[in-house]
Amino acid sequence: MRRLLVATMVALALFIPSTARAGDDWLVNPPTNWNVPGMSVPTMTEAGYNLDYCTRSVRTADTSMDRQVQDAGWTLWGPYEGGWGINIVRGTIGFDGMCRPSGYQFFVFMNGQFVGTISPTPMEARSSGSGNINQLYTPEISANFVRYADTDPLCCPSQPGAHVVYRIDDTFYGPVLVPVSVTDTMSSS
Repeated sequence: MRRLLVATMVALALFIPSTARAGDDWLVNPPTNWNVPGMSVPTMTEAGYNLDYCTRSVRTADTSMDRQVQDAGWTLWGPYEGGWGINIVRGTIGFDGMCRPSGYQFFVFMNGQFVGTISPTPMEARSSGSGNINQLYTPEISANFVRYADTDPLCCPSQPGAHVVYRIDDTFYGPVLVPVSVTDTMSSS
């Protein structure tokens, strides 16, 4: 009888899809901070892919902040954003076959000093937990992230997206990017 019960539970577990794919488990409220005051730009040691094919997305370093990201092994892509002493630099390790960033991150700087990333790990386009900066305004930044169910096709995340608000705290050890809140969005786009 016990074996039958265990076998039934295992069979049910195999057929009940989880609500989200790996990559978005950090999107809870309140979020846990992975950024630390005084930290350096995280290094990327993986080899890039499709960099030659997707040259329109790649750019050269224009600022000292760009050089910090590039020196840590990241490829710069897309525009950087700035205002109120805050700069956001985009870095990736490569691109997929449609030139979407793969293994990408947003690096946040305050008055030229690195203060953190918007995600605890590099993100993959068209996967749960991938995000983009939504707004930059003093003293906050906001970003939107997508969430997929295990059965979702890559085109169409069905789970509510996540809207994350960050602020930059000035601590004894230096400024740090802090995720303040996570709220569900009605659309995951």
